[in-house]
Amino acid sequence: MKEMELRVVNCKVIFLSALVVIPVTFLIAIVAESIKYTVNQTYFIISCLALVGIINFVIIKKYSQLITFSFSDNSISIFEGREIRTISYSNIDNYNTYYLLVKKMGYMVRIKDSKNHFFWITWKNFEKKEKNDDENYEVLQRILASTGIPRKKETIDIFILLVASIPWAALGLGIITLLGIFYYVFFKI
Repeated sequence: MKEMELRVVNCKVIFLSALVVIPVTFLIAIVAESIKYTVNQTYFIISCLALVGIINFVIIKKYSQLITFSFSDNSISIFEGREIRTISYSNIDNYNTYYLLVKKMGYMVRIKDSKNHFFWITWKNFEKKEKNDDENYEVLQRILASTGIPRKKETIDIFILLVASIPWAALGLGIITLLGIFYYVFFKI
């Protein structure tokens, strides 16, 4: 029997926190518009967004948990706190493991039996990634491959990767916009 203890981020908490952060960010922008001086606007926006980011980090950290994957000869047992979920290899249709765009975001493990079980795994020490965390990913892949369960990419995996790329696409779009503004200010005016 092989066991691995991994830290799993609760996907529902991430989704709900995103739903809360987006309107709060717009609210901060609306309040900032009423501030008269741009320096004060900048201080207000930076302070509020830093506070929102810190609160979001604390909430996500609080609701992440250490779970244990236990691999026996014929089943996977997943220990989440007091809950134990056992899935027989014969009931598993397929699985997939993949990094979320960049390694720092963690990786997803999807196990499909009658339904999909998703585990967004991040590093054990939530604040700092360690060498052991990358080794855990490789060991988990080897163990799952040795079970004989087929590894298959499904549409939901592609969707998760697309959603995970949204922050990077927004960053790229923001940089391109800033470059366009600088070009316009320095060369067109």
